[in-house]
Amino acid sequence: MPSDRLALIIVVAFFAVVPLLSAQEKKPESIAAVSAKDHVLGEGEFQGVKVGTPLAALEQKFGKKLDKAVMKTGEGDFEYYSLRNETGQEIARFFLTDDKRVRMIETTSSLWKTTKGIHAGSTLRELRAAYPDLEIHGSEIESRTSASSAATKWSFRIDASFGSYELSPKELASISPETKILATSLLGKVN
Repeated sequence: MPSDRLALIIVVAFFAVVPLLSAQEKKPESIAAVSAKDHVLGEGEFQGVKVGTPLAALEQKFGKKLDKAVMKTGEGDFEYYSLRNETGQEIARFFLTDDKRVRMIETTSSLWKTTKGIHAGSTLRELRAAYPDLEIHGSEIESRTSASSAATKWSFRIDASFGSYELSPKELASISPETKILATSLLGKVN
């Protein structure tokens, strides 16, 4: 009987220790197979890329997962680099300055979340709960509407259209709390 008890203790100890050892293994970085905690948008960065990062560093980090693309808007055509995972899903866009450094990072993927859990697909109600000091502004040319907070470096494009930057209290009240976030963006000053 004591040997059965010893065997049971060894088996239990084995199954308790193996996961701990596995967790310490360094696994290769894969954008398609990252864990939920790796899907967090860092303050001021996306997967280690910050505003000001040179294009060469993006290409070195992501390789063939980057595709050059053009966004056509009422304000003009804007080149950007699209980051796709192994299944072809776009997970981020990197817009560059004239000297080929990142000036804006945008994600429309619901997988990537701020430290407070906000992502593309979250509602305005959830956004306001996470960032109570939210400011909402429109866009005169594109009629896009964005929300920002001093509590995060990320801004949020919401599914509402207004043709002026300053929104009246009536316009702000007309935005449903269930309005969805379309994209999360990081725009900063490139030194």
